Amino acid sequence: MILDKYFGDALYAALIYLMLRAACPQQANSLHLIAAAFTVIAIELFQLTGIGLEWREQGNRFQKLISIALGTRFGFIDLFAYAVGLAGIYWFDRIFFLKLRPTNPT
Repeated sequence: MILDKYFGDALYAALIYLMLRAACPQQANSLHLIAAAFTVIAIELFQLTGIGLEWREQGNRFQKLISIALGTRFGFIDLFAYAVGLAGIYWFDRIFFLKLRPTNPT
C-alpha cells in the first residue's frame, strides 16, 4: 500500500534523527534535525546515481543489503515523507524533553 511506503520513509528519517540524538545527546536538537535532513537528502540523491539499483540486481550479499538500506529509486514524494517524519520526531523530542528537564528554582 502506498501509505505504508511513505510512513516507512517518515520512520526512516525519524530513526536517523534518533540515532544522531543518541550519539551526541549534548548537541542542540536543531543540529540533530539539520544533520538528519542532510543525511536523508544525501541518501535520496545517491539513488539518482543508479548504483543502489545495480547492487541490488548484480551485487554480492553485502551490496544487496546496502541497497535495501539506502533504497534504489529516487522520488520527490520521499523527500516530503522524510520532512514529515523529521518534523514529527523533532516536535516530539522538544515536547518530551522539555517535560523531563529539571526546573531551576531561583
